Amino acid sequence: MYRRILAQAKPLAVRATSMSTKAAKPKNMRIAFFSDINYDTKRMEAMAKEENLPHELHFFPHRLNLRTAPMAADFDVAVDFVNGTVEEPVLKKVIKKTQTSTIHGWIHSSKKWVFAPFFPHRLNLGTAPLATDCDIAVAFVNDTVDAPVLNKLKDVGVKAILLRSAGYDMVDLDEAEKLKMPVMNVPSYSPYAVAEHAAGLMMTLNRKYHRAYNRTREFNFNLQGLLGFDLHGKTVGVVGTGKIGALFSKIAGGFGCKVIAYDVHQNPEALSYGVEYKPLDEVLAQ
Repeated sequence: MYRRILAQAKPLAVRATSMSTKAAKPKNMRIAFFSDINYDTKRMEAMAKEENLPHELHFFPHRLNLRTAPMAADFDVAVDFVNGTVEEPVLKKVIKKTQTSTIHGWIHSSKKWVFAPFFPHRLNLGTAPLATDCDIAVAFVNDTVDAPVLNKLKDVGVKAILLRSAGYDMVDLDEAEKLKMPVMNVPSYSPYAVAEHAAGLMMTLNRKYHRAYNRTREFNFNLQGLLGFDLHGKTVGVVGTGKIGALFSKIAGGFGCKVIAYDVHQNPEALSYGVEYKPLDEVLAQ
């Protein structure tokens, strides 16, 4: 995803920050991946081969925490996932030469190196000064990127905002435009995948697939309580008809369902699939 976000930032003349001038381009780094899963190993190794990176990669199935942190000894970089614990005691254990909770690293994209400091804190008015001397601030869905924060980021040298999400409702776009700060997001996370997953969950609830699976796993072939119903001819209500909602409406229509929907804005794509817009109360009632 970082590779994709950085690729979208090409119109920006991204220069090396003042921090990047203090460090040489890293070579032959030893990188420890925690919370590793088999498909992650294959993906990372393939990426390293594709990019012709000289780094030595090591993969650990353990979550990063205070007890497993010593496993990162003699490694240049520790990579963790959402289930790890990267609090201050762990950071001090992993990064022995620093007393801060700031992780500095390099992102490699399109044969260029971009120096990037990583912070565990949410972006808000109090943490915005951490971006001092950075050209770009990268935010996520829980960060606050309102007018005061944008102005503070502008004051400390930030020139653009990148979002690690498709949604951008947490950003004051009008203020960003006034400040001439470009805001870029991830255009989509495959709306087809999400719409298809929602359709699969609908089928699972209707046809009791999960309950049937649990029974057959225990060699219980009793059919009681497993009866579903035909989706054909039923009414399906959709709240929100953006990319995902519109595609789900198309899938539901394929089952022969009547699709009604609510949204503050009617989507021409959804209308082309035969969606009928109604007030929210009526959608919920039907």
